[in-house]
Amino acid sequence: MTDEKILVEIQPFIDACDKMIASKFIMIDKRISDVLKSIASCKPVFNLVKDCMVNFNFEKEWGLATAKMGYIVPPDDSRMFVAFVFSLLNSIDSKKLSASSVLSMYYSKIDAGDGPYDQFCKAIIERFKTTIQQLLVKKKDSAPAKKQEKIQSVNREVLSRLAFLAKDLKDYVQGLKKLKKSKITKGELVEIISGLLNAIENANVVQIKPFVLAIKAGYGKDKEIERRLIEINDIVYRTLLDA
Repeated sequence: MTDEKILVEIQPFIDACDKMIASKFIMIDKRISDVLKSIASCKPVFNLVKDCMVNFNFEKEWGLATAKMGYIVPPDDSRMFVAFVFSLLNSIDSKKLSASSVLSMYYSKIDAGDGPYDQFCKAIIERFKTTIQQLLVKKKDSAPAKKQEKIQSVNREVLSRLAFLAKDLKDYVQGLKKLKKSKITKGELVEIISGLLNAIENANVVQIKPFVLAIKAGYGKDKEIERRLIEINDIVYRTLLDA
């Protein structure tokens, strides 16, 4: 199936997500219901979500994601993230979880200019939409031979170490009240680090360096962030760029 045909088939899902992102909290129940209905009606999305849900334990992952008081830290793995969000939306739709409680408990303390609902949509719904698009395209695409060889040549142990350091950095930043003398918000820096983690997960060496540069440019004057970036920077410039 071509990219164009996939995009046509999943457009109702994309539209439902976009409407939720552009909506207001008062409409959250209807918007979540619409997103879930669009998943059920879009065969490519439904099949992907069904595959991602195999052996997924939402109670366990919810406990891990909410272990840090006041924040939701979803799984970094793309397929686990899809299963996590689908389960979360279902739990809110079935009233097992209260939408207002989720927003007030986990999105009211984020250091950003937007309200809890907007932050939830940016961190969860926008990423959910984008991740599903990427997974559906990636399932059928075959990268050019040179790119494939480049990815395969990357030392997986190096990537594993880099992922560990990036996750540690993300946890530290999420625990801060705000960034010191930074031109960006804490929430924006967390999004950049999440992008770095996604690039590491996909062994996308080309994207890793720009994300590291963005973190270095935006973290402000926090000495602990600077310290944690030292090894990340060494790995990127001394190891990965030579891979």
